[in-house]
Amino acid sequence: MPSLRRLISGGLALLALFLAGRADAGSLELYPVRVDLSAERTTATMKVRNTGGERMTVEVRTTAWAQADGQDVYQPTRAVLASPPVFELHPGKEQVVRLGLIDRTPTPQEGTYRVFLQELPDPAAAGGGAVRTLLRISVPVFVAQAAPGGPSLGWTARRESGALVLEAKNAGSAHTRIHALAVGEAGQAPQPLSMGGYVLPGASRRFVLRGPQLPVSSKTITIEAQTEHGPTRATVPVQ
Repeated sequence: MPSLRRLISGGLALLALFLAGRADAGSLELYPVRVDLSAERTTATMKVRNTGGERMTVEVRTTAWAQADGQDVYQPTRAVLASPPVFELHPGKEQVVRLGLIDRTPTPQEGTYRVFLQELPDPAAAGGGAVRTLLRISVPVFVAQAAPGGPSLGWTARRESGALVLEAKNAGSAHTRIHALAVGEAGQAPQPLSMGGYVLPGASRRFVLRGPQLPVSSKTITIEAQTEHGPTRATVPVQ
């Protein structure tokens, strides 16, 4: 059966080419996955471990973290610095990254930042048609406000271009994180959604519902949110 042998041989050749053109992405293990700083605690450390099988070069950047129009916004900052800014990490090895709070001016609102760890391409591995997915991981950094305070979460809902847009507004002085969200029409049990995220102080976050997630005709909906500060429930009109 020469035609069958040719078919199998050709398929194996294509598979070999496909595998030769790929490279496994590296793997990083981080601890902790959140950093808290304050005027009293101005430094912290993160442990970064290479759990993959290849040497990695990692760049560390700090950014100011805000939210505008319901979306995350990042800007370069020197209020929080990381050291070392670039390091090599061999398989199975660990690197300690030190974070320092430079701007220690007391503020009435919690400071919010993110540390980004970006795997840099290896020049020695360039060429050959290899495809490599480079890691990019971020860790939230929170700087406590001068006076104790917490989040204050409120909700609005509106229909927009065939979707239902929920907006969580945080009028408090500290962030909160939504772990789970459920929405339902008035008088019905809210249905869980695979949505969540941080809502920063004085900012808002949007959640866009479409298709089967969308309460069809109700003018009032119930929103349940499980947050790191406890559960919340609100019944709001749909604008």
